[in-house]
Amino acid sequence: LTGVFKLTDRTLKYMDSFKFNFKNTSGYWVAKNKDTTLSHLNYLNNSSTARSVYSFDFKKLYTNLPHGKVIEKINDLLDRCFMDKKAEFVSINKSYHASWTSVKKKNCWTFKL
Repeated sequence: LTGVFKLTDRTLKYMDSFKFNFKNTSGYWVAKNKDTTLSHLNYLNNSSTARSVYSFDFKKLYTNLPHGKVIEKINDLLDRCFMDKKAEFVSINKSYHASWTSVKKKNCWTFKL
């Protein structure tokens, strides 16, 4: 599943960057570690482009989310990715690299949503 989630993350990030390309902003920032977060904050401080920045701590939220809702939202995100990539399947090779595809690939695990 990790490969599929990484592929979905990259796809959604790409879709968002295209959407915000002409607005000189980003609607998709995910803090992967403190260095990335500090880099983004320093950029905003030095460029004076942000009027405000919000931060949210979801640590406790994750344990309280209803599993049915989480699964529903993950399905919605996957649907968006499949439609954007015009794909019917997600394939995972033996190195666990995932990719969108319209045909079943040989020597890969191939799944359909």
